[in-house]
Amino acid sequence: MTTPIVTPHDVYNRPLIQNLPPTDWINLIPTGSYNLVVVNTGTAGLVSAAGGAALGAKVAIIERHLMGGDCTNYGCAASKAIIRSARAAFAIREASNFGVSAQNGDQADFPRVMECSRRLRAQISAKDSVERFSKVGAGVYLGHAKFVGKNEIEVGGRQVLYPHLAGNVQAKIRVLNLCVPLVAGISLRVLHHRRCLVRHIEMVSTLQS
Repeated sequence: MTTPIVTPHDVYNRPLIQNLPPTDWINLIPTGSYNLVVVNTGTAGLVSAAGGAALGAKVAIIERHLMGGDCTNYGCAASKAIIRSARAAFAIREASNFGVSAQNGDQADFPRVMECSRRLRAQISAKDSVERFSKVGAGVYLGHAKFVGKNEIEVGGRQVLYPHLAGNVQAKIRVLNLCVPLVAGISLRVLHHRRCLVRHIEMVSTLQS
């Protein structure tokens, strides 16, 4: 697996990279079939993996970029930190309306705002890390997932077998439909998360192991 490029390479992004796709990670050699394979580790994917492992299922996770997906790395956590900085600047700017004297509230330091966002993202990344999900019992495979047969995925030269698949693809249906017909026996169930703007699409294999 190629290490994702995350810039700048500062004190905050270095631990992020180490948490989410460790550079020294070696994929497991699969032993038998997994009960559930989760492809891509956005919010829905990680919840599915943790829940399955907690119930005693043999679970595998496949991720080719950063653990946590858009939510941890670009959307939920990172963007909300920037929004919070904007709200703080606005509160200072409007402080005089409440009898509070404040200065320079309209002079936000954007590089520091982005630094704050990276700092908070790095802190949160430990909860979505490869190490944490390995400890809860999931087999973590880093690399590109390729369907190679009935109930079989190849990732990094490893053959991962499964009867059930959850694909947290975070994509528009019209894009996904270009790929899914190439995989026989897979049906789609669309899940709308009330708190998210993205669509989480769960691919559930209808094939029997």
